[in-house]
Amino acid sequence: MFHPMKSGYPSTLEGWSDIGPDAFLEHFVATARVVLCLMVVLWELTALALGLKIPNEAWLGAGTCLVVSAIWCRAYLGSTPGGLTRRTWLSSLLSYVLLATLVQSWPSMFGALVWLLPLLVAGDAIRYGLIALVLGGTLGILMFAFWFSHGTASATLAYAANAITASYIVPMCLFSIGKVARLHLNEAVRSRDLQSRFISTMSHELRTPLNAIVGSAQLVDLDGLEGSNRRLFESIKVNADTLNRRVHEVLDISAINAGHMHLVVEPFLVSTLMEAVTNACEWAANERHLTLRVDMRQTDVMVVGDVGRIEQVLINLTYNAIKFTSSGGYVLLRLSRRLGQQLGSMHLEVAVIDNGIGIDDAVKLQVFEPFHQLHAESSQHGVGLGLYIVKCITDAMGGTIGVEDNPGGGSIFTWAVELPLATHDASERAISLTRAIEVHRMKIPCMRCLVVEDIDSNLEMIAHILDRAGHQLITARDGVEGIEAVRAGDVDLVFLDLHMPNANGWDVLDQLAVNPGVAALPPIAILSADSDAASIATATRLGVLAYLTKPVSTRKLLNVIELANTLKSTGKVPRTMSYSAPGGHGHDPLLLEELRQLMPAISQRRLVAASLDGLQTASETLRAPRNASDDAVVLRQLHALKNEFKILSMHEGVHACEMASQVIRAGTSGEREIHLVLRTVDSAFSRLGAARVNDSGDPANG
Repeated sequence: MFHPMKSGYPSTLEGWSDIGPDAFLEHFVATARVVLCLMVVLWELTALALGLKIPNEAWLGAGTCLVVSAIWCRAYLGSTPGGLTRRTWLSSLLSYVLLATLVQSWPSMFGALVWLLPLLVAGDAIRYGLIALVLGGTLGILMFAFWFSHGTASATLAYAANAITASYIVPMCLFSIGKVARLHLNEAVRSRDLQSRFISTMSHELRTPLNAIVGSAQLVDLDGLEGSNRRLFESIKVNADTLNRRVHEVLDISAINAGHMHLVVEPFLVSTLMEAVTNACEWAANERHLTLRVDMRQTDVMVVGDVGRIEQVLINLTYNAIKFTSSGGYVLLRLSRRLGQQLGSMHLEVAVIDNGIGIDDAVKLQVFEPFHQLHAESSQHGVGLGLYIVKCITDAMGGTIGVEDNPGGGSIFTWAVELPLATHDASERAISLTRAIEVHRMKIPCMRCLVVEDIDSNLEMIAHILDRAGHQLITARDGVEGIEAVRAGDVDLVFLDLHMPNANGWDVLDQLAVNPGVAALPPIAILSADSDAASIATATRLGVLAYLTKPVSTRKLLNVIELANTLKSTGKVPRTMSYSAPGGHGHDPLLLEELRQLMPAISQRRLVAASLDGLQTASETLRAPRNASDDAVVLRQLHALKNEFKILSMHEGVHACEMASQVIRAGTSGEREIHLVLRTVDSAFSRLGAARVNDSGDPANG
C-alpha cells in the first residue's frame, strides 16, 4: 500500500500546481471571504453586546451569517484542495445568497456589501472571465438598488457612486491584478514541468551509459589484472558507483521538490534492516580500514514502514560517517527502542557514532540544508544533497534527526521514528516461509490456477510453489492456448505472461475483453519481467487483479491467490495490486534463499538447469548470423535471457540485457552490448554448469 507524504494543504508552488491554478485561487479567495464575513458578523455582535439597539430581525441575519460562514469554513478550509475546482459555482452561489440575506434581513449591514462584493465579483471574473465580471457587477447593482430603497433621497448620489465603485471599478482592478498573478503562476508551473522533464531525460541519458559501465565492471576478473591496471580499473568502478549515486540523489531531490515522494508500507524485521545497512556499507569501511559495528542488544521486533527509505537514510548516515573518519577509526550504529506514545507503536532510535573529524558548532544548524557540504574544502566528498534527502525522508515519516559532538571526538547523528508494530499475521509470514505456506494451505481451498507461460524455468518454479501451497496447475505455452483454456472454463485464477509467441499477454487481454467465451472471466494476474510504470498503468486500466514482476516471490504469489479467493467468496472487486521489481535492477536476492526453503536439492538443481537451458537456447539464437539484423528476434531473445538471469539472481546479466535492449530500440546495432550479454551467459555456465542434471539426478553430458 502506498500513501503520499502527509502535508495538508500544499505549502509550495509545486504542490498547488498538481491540483491546478484554479484551486490555488479558489482556496485563497474563499478564505478571504470567510474572514471578512466573520469580521462583519463579529463587529455587529459586539455592538449588540455593548447594548446598542438592533432590530429583532438582526438576530435572524446574524444567525444566517454564522451558519453560512460555518458551511464555508467546512467546505473550503477543512477539505482537500483538489475538490475546490469542482465547487466554484457553489462558491459563487453561496456568496451572493449570503450578501442578499445580509442586505434583506439586516439593512445596517451595508459594510458587508461594500467589503465583500468587490472581492466576490473579482474572484468570479478571475475564474470565469469578463462575462462573470459583467454579471457579478449587475447583481451588485441590483443589491445596491434594493438597499437604496431603504435609504434617503439625498444620499442616492453617494450610494450610486458606492454601487459603481464596489460593483465594477474595484473588481476590475482586482481582476487585472489576479490575471497577472495567474499568468505568473502558470508560467512558474510550466517552468517547473520543463525542469522535471529535463531532469528525467538527463537522468535517463546518464544512467544508460552508467549501467553499461557498472555492469561491465562487475564482469571483469580483477585477479587477472596487474597491479597498476587493477588500481586504475578499481578507480573506474568506484567513480562510476559514485556518479550513479549522484544521479539517484538528483532524482530524489526532483521527487521531493515536486511532492511526488511516496512511502511504501510493509512489515519488516529491524534486525534484517540493520544487517542490510551493514552489508551495504561494509565495503566502504574496509576500503578505509575502519571498524564498522552494530550494537543491537535488545530482542528483535517487527514494525510496519518503508524499509527501503529507512535503509536509504541509515546507509546515507553511515556512509557519511565513514567518509569523514580517518583510517584506523570506527563507526558504530547503536539501536535502541521503546514503546511509542501511540498504542501499538514502537519508537526506534539509531545513533550513528564516529570518531572522525567532527562538525563545527556553527555548521550544525546548516548540515541538513541542500547543497551544504560538511567541509567545503573537501568537495570530492559530494555535493551536499545526502543529508538534505535524509531530512526530507525523516520529515515525511514524522521522525526526527539531529547531530551532536561525540565526547571521544567525531560526531553522533541520531535518527528516530515511531512506527506501528506489525500484526501477528505479518510477523508470522516474515519469520518462516515454510510456516507461511502451511498457514496458506489451511486457510485457502484448492484453486485451479492457469499459468500462461512459455519459459520452462518459470513454469518449473511456479509449479513447485503451487504444488506446495495445495493448488492445481493448468499450463498454456502461448497466448492462443491461454485463450482456449480460459474459454474452456473451470479456471479460478490466471497468471499471464506478457511476452509469448503467437499471441502476447496484451493480445490475450484484448481478445478476452471483446469475446470472453465464458459467463464470467476469472481474475487475471500479470506475470512479467517488465517493471516499467507504463506497463503497470496499462494493466491497471484493463482491470487485472495484480501485476507481478519476475522472478516472482513466493509470498507475493500466495498473496495474489488469497486475494483471488477473497474475490471468489465475496464477489467484491479489489483495487489492482502492483508488486514492482525489488531493488534497483529488477532482481530479487532472496529468491534463491526462498527456493532453498521450498525445494529439495534435486529440484533446485533442475530449476537452475532449466534456466541454463533457456540461456543456451536464447544465446544460440543471438549468435546465429541470420538473426543479427532482425531487431524483433534479438529483442525477444534478450527478454528471455533477462528472465533467466533474474531467476538465477545474476543482476549483472539483467544489466547487460537491459542495456542491449535500450541501445537496439534507439536504432543502433548494439553489437558491443550483445557481446557483453553473451560473455555474461558464458560466465553463468562456468559458475553454475555443474547444476545441469538430467531427470534421474545425474550430471548431464556436455
